[in-house]
Amino acid sequence: MQEFRKTNYFVTENGECFNNGKQLFGQKTKKGYIKIDVWVNAKREKLYFLHRMVGEVFIPNPENLPQINHKNGDKADNRIANLEWATQSQNIQHRLDELKVGMDINHKSTKIPSKEIKILRWKKSIGYPLNLREIAKKWGLDVKYLGKIINGKQRTRV
Repeated sequence: MQEFRKTNYFVTENGECFNNGKQLFGQKTKKGYIKIDVWVNAKREKLYFLHRMVGEVFIPNPENLPQINHKNGDKADNRIANLEWATQSQNIQHRLDELKVGMDINHKSTKIPSKEIKILRWKKSIGYPLNLREIAKKWGLDVKYLGKIINGKQRTRV
């Protein structure tokens, strides 16, 4: 057990948090992360993600990477064996490649099938004229957003 940022809050390698000898269970966010309310000198300092607290205390970060990745995808599993420092793109890539988790079915870019995107990109590459307004209306998308999809600026993994 080691202290987090000289706050009198302690975290363990198993992802537990203690203050004044009592285990704190924190609050679970809508996205599944555990947040701990940290108080210093009788004033609330901040809400901290438990995985971030554990990472800062136990996992070296020589490259100064900005995020903590949960290797098994369980956001409530804050053991050091399940955590690693990562960039945002590495974190997203891990989610797609290792965990086989894609975009939410209700995300606006899932309104248009991957096969259709490939066809539109191919047509654009050979100079075929595309009526973006018509296509966007067909799929219920914003014209500007559709242009980003076709140009590979959005949803590049099809």
